[in-house]
Amino acid sequence: DLLLPEETSRYMFRILAAKLFFEDPVSFGFDLSPAQRYPRLPQPRVVTVTGPIPSLVDFAQSNGVSYFQLKEANLWLRDEKLTNKAGKTYRIDIP
Repeated sequence: DLLLPEETSRYMFRILAAKLFFEDPVSFGFDLSPAQRYPRLPQPRVVTVTGPIPSLVDFAQSNGVSYFQLKEANLWLRDEKLTNKAGKTYRIDIP
């Protein structure tokens, strides 16, 4: 009995169908063995930083990952360095 715009009401049925798939995938023919599933990704290692990092490229290499992997795991890092003038504590994920 919701009064929704036509475009929104079409999405409601799609969301409900997806909900049914996730609740009981076997009844819809989705029966995957554990060997067919994606492996679990390892939890990232977290490094706590309280000072500035002049070069994230060097920081990534010293932690055994590439600069791309570091940026992909920490989307909040916007620059090639981390200036931490206020001395805040940052948590950086190392994949």
